[in-house]
Amino acid sequence: RDLEKAVMDLHKEKFTQSVSPGLLVSQECGNMYTGSVYASLCSLISSQDAKLDKRALVFSYGSGSAASMFSLRFNRGVDKMRTAINLQNRLSQRTKLTPEEYTQRLSEREQKYKSGVPTQIIHNEKPTNMFPGTYYVKSIDPLGRRQYARTFSTGILRAARYLR
Repeated sequence: RDLEKAVMDLHKEKFTQSVSPGLLVSQECGNMYTGSVYASLCSLISSQDAKLDKRALVFSYGSGSAASMFSLRFNRGVDKMRTAINLQNRLSQRTKLTPEEYTQRLSEREQKYKSGVPTQIIHNEKPTNMFPGTYYVKSIDPLGRRQYARTFSTGILRAARYLR
């Protein structure tokens, strides 16, 4: 324990400098499992520490025996991506719910998916309480196949133009 504490103390500043810029979404939203590594990448890109000719080591491990690691180099800069991600704005537009409200919404969602209706329309109209650009289940057919839709976003159009 003493050795572990000494090593942690020795590297605390370097850890904070290297890792903290990628932690914003995880700290704000919690564990998203597979999505966490990409949310952390968005956090890093959105921070001022992601600059031209910098490298990022991206590492993800699961609860089993599989893990993945890859290295990225920001060689064109990230200003356009930072603008398209617009992370601080997205985080500020979240809907705050009490634990009871959240549990109620989960129960309603579970009932929709378990209702047993052969062809169930999950959303009869476009949802208004989702962030622009969000994918959602529109319907499930009798064979259990899902049809997805996406809420409209001008940000998606900007990001699509950037990727061309």
